[in-house]
Amino acid sequence: MGKKRFYAYKTEDREGITTSWGDCERFVKGRKALFKGFNSLDEAYEWLHSLDEKIGETKEDLSDAIFFDSGTGRTGLPEINVTDKDGKPLLEVVLDREKLTERGTLMLGRGKTNNYGELLACKLAMEVAKKLGKQKVAGDSSLVIDYWSKGRINPKTAKRSEDLGKLAGETSLLRQEFEKSGGRVVFIRGGRNPADLGFHKD
Repeated sequence: MGKKRFYAYKTEDREGITTSWGDCERFVKGRKALFKGFNSLDEAYEWLHSLDEKIGETKEDLSDAIFFDSGTGRTGLPEINVTDKDGKPLLEVVLDREKLTERGTLMLGRGKTNNYGELLACKLAMEVAKKLGKQKVAGDSSLVIDYWSKGRINPKTAKRSEDLGKLAGETSLLRQEFEKSGGRVVFIRGGRNPADLGFHKD
């Protein structure tokens, strides 16, 4: 029996991942589409994520949005930032000031990945938005925005990190509540993100 393959596809009106080449072919036939096969679900997710970063940026007015980011440049550990449009740190709205750095950011411990940091930053940004009565949250991780914060996470990835699986579940519930009240979580490029920590290229 051959090794399972994962086929990621993106058309003008839908995207997804399937283990059936026949299904993938049917979804993309006769359409302007991009598709590719992978050996793992994580690789397929990452490919879709990279496409979203190129073409999925919102055109909405974000002048009143809350922005989030995570980076690993200063110490090699994930560092979280949540700000307004002017880059003013806002984490102290929902966290005790003594837990934050002098820059108003939150440092995570060893064993946490930058993607985990992005997911936690997204969750905290929604908490800040709710507390301040804001309706939009924006970040530059489409993996988090389009998948993990919606609870769409590879079971194997979640199993490898129970903390990540738990955080994805909590963030998904919070996002459902946020969106039911009219909130939106949208993608922007790193270069346009005022919360960007400057530790990764646009």
